[in-house]
Parts: sequence; structure tokens; C-alpha cells
Amino acid sequence: MILLAVVREGQAAAEELARQVARETDLPRVRAEGRDGKWFVVSSRTPAGYALPTESAAVRDLEAARGFERPDGARPFASAFLLTPRDPDRSRLSSYDLRSVRNDKSPAYTLQVGVYGDVGPRARDGRGMPVAERRAAAEARVTELRAAGERAFYYHNDAAGLSMVTVGVFRASELGLNIGERPSVEFDRVRRTYPANLVNGKPLMEPDPARGGERAQPSLPVEVPR
Repeated sequence: MILLAVVREGQAAAEELARQVARETDLPRVRAEGRDGKWFVVSSRTPAGYALPTESAAVRDLEAARGFERPDGARPFASAFLLTPRDPDRSRLSSYDLRSVRNDKSPAYTLQVGVYGDVGPRARDGRGMPVAERRAAAEARVTELRAAGERAFYYHNDAAGLSMVTVGVFRASELGLNIGERPSVEFDRVRRTYPANLVNGKPLMEPDPARGGERAQPSLPVEVPR
């Protein structure tokens, strides 16, 4: 699901903000949702959210949320991002596996910088990527990033035929999501170093709603699975 806002004032305030956002926008299923004692305003096409942050509906809806502009020019959801599905299985996990990160008490986030599998041009031309090849490509990229000094991880989703590559682990407050908050120095560094979410090792070009023309699909913060 897409996280639009963190509401510190509790459930009633979150529900009121969700109703306001639903009136103002065409975003799907805008609602208030509680998690770990905190309240958020979220949006998704189904109650369960999106299977993966790279699926086309998720990308379109995220762009719509980030691009929404009020009559006064304000873009209240410019920092919106996607929450990933939870995955509680940590038995015998490599330290390079994103599921090995402890994320029990409060949400943690990571920056997705790459995805491997049947997406982008490879999906369109019908050439499937074998599971072993996909997994090996993601793990090799993570090994490269680790050798360069980055805290990088892979996340395999065999049901969807995708393997993601991410960098860093951050608290919600480090992302600069809320009004008045600025991204942490480390999150800003990682995002500047890896501005694109590479697809099978190459930029995936998509329409740029802000400037027109095309741009590489940007890297994006996602929640660490639990």
C-alpha cells in the first residue's frame, strides 16, 4: 500500500484526514490504518495492498499520489512511498537477505535501487528469466555493493518472479516524509548515489509527469519485511 501521511494525533485525526484526501483526490481506497500503535493514511487498490512495489498499478498509483497538486500549488504527498508485504520467516537467512533485518518494534525502511525478473522490456518480449539466474543476478549486485561499503540487501519473491536489491536501513523519521522533517544525511546520500531503480541492471524509462518527457524510474523507499 502507499503511505501518504503519518498522523501523530491518533485514530480520529487519521480518519478525518483520510476522508479529506478521498474527497480531494482520485487515489484508490484511501483510508486510515493503525500499525504498531501509530496511525497512517494509506491508499491501495485492494485491502491487502500491492504484491510488489514494481507492479505497474503500484507505480502508477504512487506517481499519482506524488504528483497530486492542490490549487495553491502544494503537493502534500510528494514524499509518499510504498509499504512492502510482511514476511516473518527468518530461519537460516543470509545476512545479505533483507528479511534478516530485525524490524519488530518499529517500522524500518530501505531504498530499493534495483529489481531483476520478468519486468520492463524482458516482460514485454516474452523472454522469461530462470529463477536461478534472477536470484544470482540480484545476489551478485548486492555483493558488489557490499564490497563498495554499502549496507545492501536482496529480497526474493519467487511467487512474483522478482528479486529486489536495496541499500540501507532507516527509521521513518529519516525519510523526510512529514512536513517540517528533512531526510537524514545518510538517506540523502544513498538516494543521491543511487537515484534510479534499475530493472535487470538498466534504467527503465517512464513518463516524467513533473517535467514532461521521460526519466529513469527512481529509486524508492520500501518497508523492511517483518
